[in-house]
Amino acid sequence: MEAERSFRAMGTSCLVVVVGGPRGILDALVSRVEILEAAWSRFDPASEVSKLNGASGCEPLEVSSHTILLVSRSVDAWRLTHGRFDPTVGAALVAAGYDATFESLPWDRPATAGSDPLPTPGCGGIAIDSDAATVRIPAGVRFDPGGLGKGLAADLVAAEGMGMGARGVLVDLGGDIRVAGEGPDDGLWVLDVEHPFEADRPLLHLAVRDAALATSTRQRRRWLIDGDPRHHIIDPATGSPTSNRVVSATVIASEGWIAEAQTKAVIVAGRLDAVTGMSALLVDEAGRCEATPELAELIGTAA
Repeated sequence: MEAERSFRAMGTSCLVVVVGGPRGILDALVSRVEILEAAWSRFDPASEVSKLNGASGCEPLEVSSHTILLVSRSVDAWRLTHGRFDPTVGAALVAAGYDATFESLPWDRPATAGSDPLPTPGCGGIAIDSDAATVRIPAGVRFDPGGLGKGLAADLVAAEGMGMGARGVLVDLGGDIRVAGEGPDDGLWVLDVEHPFEADRPLLHLAVRDAALATSTRQRRRWLIDGDPRHHIIDPATGSPTSNRVVSATVIASEGWIAEAQTKAVIVAGRLDAVTGMSALLVDEAGRCEATPELAELIGTAA
C-alpha cells in the first residue's frame, strides 16, 4: 500500500510518500516536519535558531538534540565545501534584501542603510557542546542554515518513517529529496530534477534507491533592489549574490544535508569539480548542462 500527503512547510511545497507502515504514519511524519520548522525557522522569533542568534556573543544556549545536530551538520558542511556553503550568511542575506519570508518580499524596493554586501564571518567561532546540549554563536555572527535545514529534515523524517515500520519513504521538502527503502517502481524511486527555466517539465528524471537528491537554483527566489536583480544564493567570499554563469545545480549523495550543501558549492564555485565523489549536474545561463560522468548519459531524458 502506498500513501502520500502534500502540504506546505519550511516556506515551500512538501510531499511525503510512504510505502507500507502502520496507520497514522503520514500524520506523524508531517507533524515531524512542522516540529523541525518551528525549531529552525529564522523568521520565527520563538524558534531555537532565532534564540541562538538573539543570544550571539552571550553564554551558551541549551537547545534540542535536533538543533544541536543542525548546527553540527552546518559546520561540517562548511568544512566539507571549503567554505562555499556557509551558514553564517544570515547578515549578508538581510543586507541583500532577504529580510522576511520570501512570500512577503516586495518584488522591487529601494536600497536602505546597511544594505552593502557583507562578507561572511565563517563558522570558526561557533561552539557546540553535545554533552551539555548547548550552542554558542559568537558576537557578530547570524546563523542561517538555509536549504541545509530542509535536507537534514528530509533525512530525519525518512529515517523516522523507516523506524516506524514503513517499507519505503520519500520526503520532498521543496526539492530537497530523501528516499529510503522500497520504492513504488520495481523497488526504485523515480525522481524529477527541476528545470530552472521551464516550470512545467522536469529537466530529467532519475531512478534511485536509498539516496538524497538536492537542487538549488538562483531562478526561484529573486527580487530587485533599485531595479538591480538579487537572489538568495550568497557567495561567502563577497557577501553578494553569486554572479557567475551557473543558474542551478543538482547533487545526488547519501544524505540530504550533504547534497544540499554541495549544490551551493557548485553554484558558488561555478564549476562541477567543486564536488568530488558524488553525481552532480549544473545548468548555465544559456541552458547548457554539464554533468559528472555518472549523470551525463541521463541528460535529455526528460519525462
